[in-house]
Amino acid sequence: MSEWDYDYLSMLDPPELEISSDGSGSIRFGALEGVLDVMSDEWRPDDILQFTIVGSDEGDEIFGRGCAMIRDELLMGRIAFHQGEVSDFEAERLMKNG
Repeated sequence: MSEWDYDYLSMLDPPELEISSDGSGSIRFGALEGVLDVMSDEWRPDDILQFTIVGSDEGDEIFGRGCAMIRDELLMGRIAFHQGEVSDFEAERLMKNG
């Protein structure tokens, strides 16, 4: 992420962004935990996902939005928190066992 270093991102657990095929998801980094509501952007010609974020950061309620696309085996995107930080991100795909 462009706004935070890895020490902060992995403060409690490894950072994680999960997106399911049913449009649900979750995000976790630093002290932030949230759920995602994901949808594809049908107005754009490429495969861009848009999502909203609702959760908490150190007990404070947070809201945000983001977008992402797959490029060269990476999920690349940007998240923006309501009246707060904006950060670009890159995430590698991890396959879950089972």
